[in-house]
Amino acid sequence: MSDRTRFWLLGLFLTGITLVAIGLLLGSIGRAARKSELPPADATPMEATIQQTAAAAPHPVMPVNAVGMAPVPNTYPANTAAPMPAPVAPTQQPVGIPGAMAGVAAPH
Repeated sequence: MSDRTRFWLLGLFLTGITLVAIGLLLGSIGRAARKSELPPADATPMEATIQQTAAAAPHPVMPVNAVGMAPVPNTYPANTAAPMPAPVAPTQQPVGIPGAMAGVAAPH
């Protein structure tokens, strides 16, 4: 066998051994991680109570009309129109570099 062939065979063999070792250790690593994610034993009964209370309270439901959209509540008293916005005063034309707007018609 040449040195090049021996190099590749040894490299593939050691890579396989490394992957087998990682696979064997993965189970214990996963169990340790799962255990570390749990809340402390003192907080577990409190957390269970919180979860039960949250599960017992139903989510609020908005009625849906025939189109499939929730109606928008009217925030104004009956027989009253919504207030009109105040008129906006015309703005002054910006002052720029003289001649920069050459050829542009001024608004009337």
